[in-house]
Amino acid sequence: MKLQALVDRLNAECPALAGRARLLRDLSEVENVDGELPAAFVLRSNDTAAQADGVAGMVRQARTRTVAVLLMADPPQEAGEPMEALRTEVLEALLGWQPDPAIQLEYAGGEAQAPQAGIDRWQDTFRYTDHLRGGAQ
Repeated sequence: MKLQALVDRLNAECPALAGRARLLRDLSEVENVDGELPAAFVLRSNDTAAQADGVAGMVRQARTRTVAVLLMADPPQEAGEPMEALRTEVLEALLGWQPDPAIQLEYAGGEAQAPQAGIDRWQDTFRYTDHLRGGAQ
């Protein structure tokens, strides 16, 4: 799955983001956030692989890919909690979404990140499984 599809989905389905979801290569890119909030940053987190099986030089292996969605929002106020509202929108946009018939995202967990410059940060992770196939030439 191309991560840009996930960014496009967030921008289309999460009104609170107002188009402020984008790709990241590394978390260090958001150390000095500059711009409007809330915002979302999408990056690959990790891959895990199942035991490969194969016959006559053909190999098939399941690969589970994890994608991180780092959310940034204003801190809680008397009027509400912007991060919780944003997380709800993101979960509704991504849970069960199938960017193609062979892939379905599922929620893998989330955790608070250290606030920076008074900005709340939370990272949710999502995963999907695809299959690697290869054979002798």
